[in-house]
Amino acid sequence: MTELLEVKDLSVSFKGEAGNFSPLIDINFSLNKGQAVAIVGESGSGKSLSTSAIMHLLPTVANIDKGKIRFDGEDITHAPEPTMKSLRGRRMAMVFQNAHKSLNPIISVGKQIADVYRQHFGGSKKVAWARAVEALKATGIPDPYNRSRLYPYEYSGGMAQRAMIAMALACKPNLLIADEPTSGLDVTIQIQVLDLIKRVTQETGAALLMITHDINIIKGMCERIVVMYSGMVMEIGTLEEIMKKPANPYTAALLACSISNLDGFKFIPGRAPDPRNRSLGCPFVPRCERAKEMCHVSRPRLKMVMNRMVACHFPVTNEKTC
Repeated sequence: MTELLEVKDLSVSFKGEAGNFSPLIDINFSLNKGQAVAIVGESGSGKSLSTSAIMHLLPTVANIDKGKIRFDGEDITHAPEPTMKSLRGRRMAMVFQNAHKSLNPIISVGKQIADVYRQHFGGSKKVAWARAVEALKATGIPDPYNRSRLYPYEYSGGMAQRAMIAMALACKPNLLIADEPTSGLDVTIQIQVLDLIKRVTQETGAALLMITHDINIIKGMCERIVVMYSGMVMEIGTLEEIMKKPANPYTAALLACSISNLDGFKFIPGRAPDPRNRSLGCPFVPRCERAKEMCHVSRPRLKMVMNRMVACHFPVTNEKTC
């Protein structure tokens, strides 16, 4: 498979009142054409911030300090805005968490989709509108011709999310980033939206980068998984390998939280550290049962463990750890 996206040693800093701090440190992962990869982790782990860096949608106080972002062989780390405008919507597209907040409330849904299409392909309003109706139909919205003329407030939560997916896929991009696409939706609607994303990406051949805090929703959707914590990548591997035997203690703890038992769901004691007060060691130290002295003073780097990449000095393996 040909590599579509590569994020290598990416670090992002924010300007704060008390000085700069780094919410992302040495982020590494890649995505092949047509592949589905999930980035998982607790809220505040840096998942959405990583994708914002890829799309060049970082807040004005943020800065990419080092690293590379390559898209389809092109270095876009510091690409100018005109270049990114030509990429966003056309070759890489994003589905945001809250569709109703992301859609413009005073413009009809069909026009919003048609405008994205015309921005990249030009053509007449009639052709663009036909493409918008086609995109809505592909996402399963009933009576797409008439529904295209409605405004976002006239759509239910599930329909609005379908409309966002239609807009993202209107130009048939190479990469679809879905950032918590089922957030706030009923369970039955969540399943429908996930099935839709899986179906349309497979039909169009688009690669999928799924952002979620819920490991359960990516089963059957994604081939590989990137686990993040406190702005760091903790583990990267196939979904099957990681679900069967996680090597990083944080991954193991996260998986345990997703499984219910007679006592209810487990939780990880403590809380993630504030990125404005980072220690020299592993950020998971205060919550890790395997932590040793080395973990407090040395930040682990990704290394190969059991056929996957793991950032941990003392990973969970069948082998003797040093």
